Amino acid sequence: SRSKVTLLKEFHSTRKGTLNMLEYLIKMKTLSDNLKLVGSPISISDLIIQTLASLDNEYNAIVVELFDKSDITWVDL
Repeated sequence: SRSKVTLLKEFHSTRKGTLNMLEYLIKMKTLSDNLKLVGSPISISDLIIQTLASLDNEYNAIVVELFDKSDITWVDL
């Protein structure tokens, strides 16, 4: 459906930008939850990967450290 495509596009194009970290994490989780509601669930691992990949360069050291963990969870973020 159109809403599914729009939500997927927003999920994959959202960047932290000027949002504070809490706002950004809430936005990503909300998009994931909304995708589930329209029948296109995002796995937790895909949510984590997309969330980390969309952070600004200033977070590179943290992203590398988190990607090195084999058992990263949403709570770790």
